[in-house]
Amino acid sequence: MDIDIAWLQELAREAGVRALFALKHMTGSMKADNTVVTNVDREIETFLKERLLAHFPDTGFLGEEFGFQGTEKEIRWAVDPIDGTTNLFHGMPIWGISIGLLRGSRPAAGVFYLPKMNEMFWGQAGKGSFLNGEPLRVEDLDEMGIEDTLCASSTAFREVDLSGTPGRLRGMGTIGTEICYTAARRFACCLSVRDKIYDVAAALCIAYEAGCSARWLSGDAVDLDDIIARRRSEAMIVAPPRLLDYLGRTLKPGRTV
Repeated sequence: MDIDIAWLQELAREAGVRALFALKHMTGSMKADNTVVTNVDREIETFLKERLLAHFPDTGFLGEEFGFQGTEKEIRWAVDPIDGTTNLFHGMPIWGISIGLLRGSRPAAGVFYLPKMNEMFWGQAGKGSFLNGEPLRVEDLDEMGIEDTLCASSTAFREVDLSGTPGRLRGMGTIGTEICYTAARRFACCLSVRDKIYDVAAALCIAYEAGCSARWLSGDAVDLDDIIARRRSEAMIVAPPRLLDYLGRTLKPGRTV
């Protein structure tokens, strides 16, 4: 299956335009897991599903809001229509549209678009990753300094002891953005807990192609099968390889706050 990565970027951009328009009549409600969902999430997922399956009829589709659509496929899309729904709902500008492609349990391509920032991240297995056309490549570190920034999800802040690690601490409220920002060297690394495959499929492809790796807090390399099957409840760390070794020695389970 040939992937037209330029077409995927244009699809994400069109989804962003639709999402910005839908904000004018946004409504929200609580899902069974006590997280917020909006009409924007549902409209954009439906749009992306229809376009992707029409353009690539021999693929499957997994979205956050409506689950798996169609028959099980070896090649499937993993889509989060709005990554950062809480941010969007509260009027904050950092939220993105995440379109990932999996071949089995391997990331094959990913596009992550931040409409409010007009930032388009994309990557393709073996072909590199980019931000608005500029190639991404991380700079590895042997340790973190006071001005290096570690980003963590709210759950990671509650479940990982970060007190032994120097540097600035940040949380963005969207794991796709956090991983892409790590690929773009805006963050030295990022941590998250209990992500779903549609949360991270696109961003991990982008980060891997920029030179990042992903490990569980225990030290095991991340296998996407574990994320797909939701077998791991520990924190996932995304960082360049040497920095991952350092973080493995300094980060511990436990509460930061």
